[in-house]
Amino acid sequence: MTIETTVVIQASVRRMFPDTTIDQALTELLLERVQRNLVKYRSMARLFEASYDQSFDEFRKAVLR
Repeated sequence: MTIETTVVIQASVRRMFPDTTIDQALTELLLERVQRNLVKYRSMARLFEASYDQSFDEFRKAVLR
């Protein structure tokens, strides 16, 4: 990372996450992303379970036979 990039990141973190370190802000952003992905994948799982009229565990057992 260049010094200019680091300065921009530090300024953004101070503005968006007052009273936190860059590491804390990054952790918070990554956790938020993981939570969004979890919601998306749970939704997809429900759609597949409804489409195939079986739970994931039932589907997995049928595939592994």
